[in-house]
Formats: sequence, structure tokens, C-alpha cells
Amino acid sequence: MPLTFDQLHPYQSLLLARTRTPKSKDSALNVLHDIEGLIGVSVPGRKIVNRLAAARIRRFRVTGFHYEVERPAPWTSDRTILDRINHLVLVAQRGPLIGIHFSEARWKASVAARFGDPALTALFDLEVIPSGSLNAAFVAGDAKTLWLSGTHRQARWKADNKVLTGVDLRDALDPLEDQTYHFTAARCRTDFGAGSILTTGVTPRRSQMWIGTTREWREFVENLERIFDRLEGVAAPVRAPLPFVAVPSADLANVSRPNEIAIVPAEVDGEFETEAAIAQERELWATRVAFDVNPTNSLQANAHVFLDNQEIGQMRFSLSTGRTGGVSLEVTGTARQGADPDQFEKLRRFCAAKGNVKIWFESGHTFANGEVFELRFRDIEFPIEFADFRDFDVRKEKPSAGKEIGEDDSLFCWVVRKWASKPRDMGRTQWLGCDDGAHEKADFLSVEVGTGRPKLTLIHAKGVHTRSGSASGAFDRRSLSVADYEVVVGQAVKNVRWLSRIALLDDSDPDPKRKDEELARKVKYAWKNGKPVDASEFRRAVEQHLTSPYDMELVVLQPQATNYSVERAVQVGGLDLLRLRQLYTLLNQARSAAANLGAEFKVIGERVPAVKSAKGTSRTA
Repeated sequence: MPLTFDQLHPYQSLLLARTRTPKSKDSALNVLHDIEGLIGVSVPGRKIVNRLAAARIRRFRVTGFHYEVERPAPWTSDRTILDRINHLVLVAQRGPLIGIHFSEARWKASVAARFGDPALTALFDLEVIPSGSLNAAFVAGDAKTLWLSGTHRQARWKADNKVLTGVDLRDALDPLEDQTYHFTAARCRTDFGAGSILTTGVTPRRSQMWIGTTREWREFVENLERIFDRLEGVAAPVRAPLPFVAVPSADLANVSRPNEIAIVPAEVDGEFETEAAIAQERELWATRVAFDVNPTNSLQANAHVFLDNQEIGQMRFSLSTGRTGGVSLEVTGTARQGADPDQFEKLRRFCAAKGNVKIWFESGHTFANGEVFELRFRDIEFPIEFADFRDFDVRKEKPSAGKEIGEDDSLFCWVVRKWASKPRDMGRTQWLGCDDGAHEKADFLSVEVGTGRPKLTLIHAKGVHTRSGSASGAFDRRSLSVADYEVVVGQAVKNVRWLSRIALLDDSDPDPKRKDEELARKVKYAWKNGKPVDASEFRRAVEQHLTSPYDMELVVLQPQATNYSVERAVQVGGLDLLRLRQLYTLLNQARSAAANLGAEFKVIGERVPAVKSAKGTSRTA
């Protein structure tokens, strides 16, 4: 029996497009014909059951077909047991606007990818609706749900992606924590006029939107009219419809120095339509593949590619402005001799596909999902403490071979000889312990007691990363570097959970004696007010004094930043100021994470002697 439109009440979910040139009334039918060829409804296991004759419905030209898919049931090896699934495709056109509905949602991205393809006559003439227009139309009311994806580098202490729900999330977004995310999808209360307010979802960069289940065909058509009316009423695109979160970059002119590439797990979008097989493949590559990037001053990233810690070749990632706006990624490469060339080529194609990799740049930009994003930095200064490192080599973290901690010019020795030996207020006493192992909770643990509350401090030390032949004393050539802080700050925040007596003493063991012995074994070296003592004294200090309540502190010792480099960034601006803002963002977020656990967070940089300022005047640091 033929299927009619009045029998339909599909889920209101659409791929939106517009024609590039004026077309006849047959545009919808021609688009449907191209889609039929892409879906392959004439192949075994797929067949068209009903065709819906093109019809004029209100102001729309609508056509479609109902098809059936037979596939082996996934829960048995018996291939004769088949699942039969019915699907629907609809194409509606009003003027230059076209809405395409797929009940088999995976075809949305595949069909959108063929817009502008000269091999397909009708789809060649289509283009997606710009994300700015979709923002203006549908990300304008109370934001009920937001799907956020991080532009920051992957870190254990910060989520890659997150979903927020609330009354109006425009008021709930955090200006500090959420500025390193961009939104991939949103559900908002949209006012369509005439008393019609609907909660609509939109994925702007995919040119997709949805409302939900419809109860009858008339409701589907009425909603379709509202959607097209809304799009036609857009006066100007909106680049940043939500406060604080990262936004697409206006152009690529200021994007430079790619320094990290990663395959990221599948992002959630509003309709959760990522196919299980695709998500599983991305997860597999993400856990096995790593890239070692050679920084350049361009948009091009050259990287050594590692699979399961074995180098398998090199790839080149090149960005350019796309044909329809956005950004195009081209990935080329050569497999290493001895590596599997087929596997390497499979990985190269995977990396080139939209949405599978993220690329981070020193300029503060992130490439993701076919666009480059930039942060809207908050000008929140972080109070870096600058210390004197004269007579110490800031490039060297630990003592040279044959030397004990405190005997040479390393940063570890600075901690013992300078930081731990500073005068104590009100006669307070300090015990300092060092593990110096591969999995230590921190480089140093400090317990300070006396009048007032005890204080537990974790210290993480990281040496200066020299570049371009710069030596430790060449502070005037030492640039600000966010990357040099990210690893040590990430580890410090990850380990802030150890700022508790329970974690230090491992209360999973009921025998106090064994706990004491375990702690003594972990802390190999100890000092009291800067003087060497037996490690057992540190253990006793923890047992005796770290009873609640006590103060907690997290210290990152990284002399890469100097008072000179900070001052120069403020005076000169440009890329140096951008890096300083990036660094302040990282440090402020770490401070927030520590504060949530009741700990202070401090960073120690290097205080340099009298220098020439960027404007040429002499000043004392």
C-alpha cells in the first residue's frame, strides 16, 4: 500500500542547506536522487519500499522515500538471522532553503560532506548554513543544555568534553574554567513569534538542528515553517552567542607554531549520533597513537608518528581556508621503512577525516572539527613569585651524579639550601622530605609547625627548557612558554589529592607500624630547618602534627618565567602578551582546582638583576 505524507510523524531532525543559485521546483527531487545514489538503496540488503511523490505542501516542495535495511543480527554468528529496519528520507525546499531529514542519522554527515561535489549535480549546488546564521537563529534564548569540547591540551585534571544542563547556562558558565571550551551543540528556548516558544537543538558546525518527536505530519510541517522563517529572518551572523567560551577565529592570519597534535575521543553532540564503530575506532587510535611535533612558524605541522611507542613514519598536517569558509586539513606522510604501509595509510586517512584530530598552536589557537578556535582571555593576572637563583643552574633539576641533594647548583639543591632555609615566622619548625623516585607524590613534601595551624606543602620542580642555544643566564632571550608549565602544573594538580594525612599514610593498611615503615621507605631524604636529619623524623612529624585542621599548599618551581619576560610581554604585546595570557589562564585554573580542595597554589619564577626594559629604560628587577 502506498505511503502518504499524512501517515508520517518523524522525529524533527534536519540537515540544513541552501542552494548557491536559483533553481526550479525540481531541486528537492534532484537532491533526493543524489541521496538515493549515496545511500545505495539498490545494493543487497537495502531496498526502497515506498516512494513519496513530490508534492506542494503549504510553501514547501516535499519529496522522499521509505527504505528497508536487512543486516545480520549482531548477537549471533548465524548470518541467516537478520534484523530488518525501516528508514525514511525527506527533502523539503522553500526558495533557496533546503531541509533534509534522515531517520538513519549517520547519513547526515556523509551527505553534507558531498555538498559542492561536482560529481553530484544537485548536491554540487548545495552549501551548509553558516554557523553564525544558525547561532543567530537558534542559540539566542535560555540555554538549557550545552555540549562543550575542550580547546585545551588533554590533561588528567580537566575533562576533554562535558555536557551541562540548567535553567539558563549563559549565567552558569564559568569565566575562568569554561573559557578553554567551545560549544559543539546547544539546546535553547527559541521564541518563534506568535506565542510559539520551542526548545530547539542545534549543532552549528554540522548545519544540523532538531526539535524532537512530532505527533502528526501537520506538526512536522508547522515546525519546518518556523525553522525556515527563523533562518530567513537572520539579519547578521553571530560569532559568539555564548559568554566566555572559545569562539571560531575570524581568519588564520595570527595562527602559528603548531606544537601538539592528538587524536581525541569522539565528541558528544546534541543528538548523540556518533556511530559506535566510528567512536570505537577513534578511541582505539587515541590510546595507541602519539605525535612528536617539530614546531614551525607557519600553519604547517610536521610530526613523527608513533604507534604503541614505535615510530611508524612522518606526517605533515597543513591547514588552509576551506571552500565554504571554515578550515581545511590536508594530511600527507611517508611510512618508515619496516613499518606496515597499509596500516600507516589507514591512519593517515583517519587523521585527514573531519573531527578526528586536534592541533594546538603556541599562538593560543586550537584546530578542531574543521575550524580554528581562539580563547577570549580574561585579563586576570596570576601573582607569580620571583626568587633569586644566582649561583644555581636553572636548567638542572637534580644534582649531578655523585652529588647529594644540597651539594651542587641544581633546583633540588636550591629548595634545600634556600627555600627550606629561609627564616621561619614565629619560631616555626619545618621538616622537609624528598622521595626522588619515579612515581613520587611530589619532588618535596614539607611539614611546617609552630604557633598557629600546621602547614603541609607539596613542591614540584621543573628545570628551564633551553631553546636556540640560550643558556641559563640568558634570561633576556628566554621566552615565556606555556608548554613548559603545562606538564608540571598538570602533575601538581593531579597530585593535590595527596594533600591529606590519609593519603600520605595510606590508611588502607590497618597496621600503623607498617604504614609508618612504608612512609619512611618512600621519603628517602629529610631535613629539619634545612639541616639533614633521618627520614624517620619526617615520618614522626607527619604523624604528630598533621591532624585536622591544617593548612595545605601546592608549589610549582619553574624558573622559565622571569620578571623580565613578564614585564616585556606587557610592554611589547604581540605574541609574548598572548603567551602571558595563556600562562595566566593555565595558572589561574590550577589555582582554582587547588582551592576547590582547600589548598593554596603558588608558582615560583626567576627574579633577574637590573636589566634594560623593553622601552630602553634601566630598571632593577
